[in-house]
Amino acid sequence: MHAACQDPDTQRYTTVPSPYERRHAEEFIPRVADQWAEGVHLTWAIREGDVLAGTVGPYRIDAGAGELGYWISP
Repeated sequence: MHAACQDPDTQRYTTVPSPYERRHAEEFIPRVADQWAEGVHLTWAIREGDVLAGTVGPYRIDAGAGELGYWISP
């Protein structure tokens, strides 16, 4: 996660923190599990082999009108 979010354009055009530090990735992983359990956001990993290439999922679904969010690593 940390390596995939180092791209300047990913940081510029998405909501990932900038600069994206290792602690952000370490906080993100357990938060995804909590959000699944709460039914708030559903995040899937997009992989190319063993490498994380991005994420995709419906977000803010608890509000009754979610949105599709994604990012793809270059």
